[in-house]
Amino acid sequence: AFEAFSPKAFSVVTELTDRLFVAHPRLKRFMPGPWTNATFNLGTQTATCPDSTEASACGWWWQALIALGDYDSEKGGHVNLWDLASVLQCPAGSVVLIPPMMRYSIVTVQPGEQRYSITLFTPASPDWASEDWPAATYLFSTLSELART
Repeated sequence: AFEAFSPKAFSVVTELTDRLFVAHPRLKRFMPGPWTNATFNLGTQTATCPDSTEASACGWWWQALIALGDYDSEKGGHVNLWDLASVLQCPAGSVVLIPPMMRYSIVTVQPGEQRYSITLFTPASPDWASEDWPAATYLFSTLSELART
């Protein structure tokens, strides 16, 4: 979806992400593509608080909200885009691309229905690509240390 929606940005961010993984071969990608991180919302009725943002994500690097589950998308599971004063109907399987700093929330589904979501994003700024990766190296080394404890 990202590549079709914004091919030039997709090309730039994919190249930057590729450079990160080439420079640090001990890092492992969880999936191909431009995103380095994901959050999995697996509660049976996933919803978000009003005005959610991915504050740590790079501001110009699109994030993907992926809707999953078994629910009536006409009655719930919508994505509210607060900054645009818009609401998007999101059937299961939908992918919504938004800038990480855009405020959004997800509407609760009906009782007995299940809605899950995956958010794909890249934290911080890809500026580390032009600065010999100091921030990325620190971030990943810190995460590696935490994983070992």
